[in-house]
Amino acid sequence: MYNIAISNTAKNEVKTFSKDIREKVVSILERVRINPQRYLKKVVGDSCYKIRFDSYKIFLDIENSSILILTVKRSDYKDV
Repeated sequence: MYNIAISNTAKNEVKTFSKDIREKVVSILERVRINPQRYLKKVVGDSCYKIRFDSYKIFLDIENSSILILTVKRSDYKDV
């Protein structure tokens, strides 16, 4: 099982989300904490990983037995 740390940037972003979205983030991170290889995808051209849910993306970095949450972004698919 991995330890989870959250960057100040991600912490501030998550504070702006509604309570139900924050609960989803926690639920997803609990699953990732147990088995990150199952849920995470490598970001092309970068050393970090991502996981997507609804219209949100969580970007993470894994080192040894720690997962650092870099940022949590909302992405509107209609804007892509």
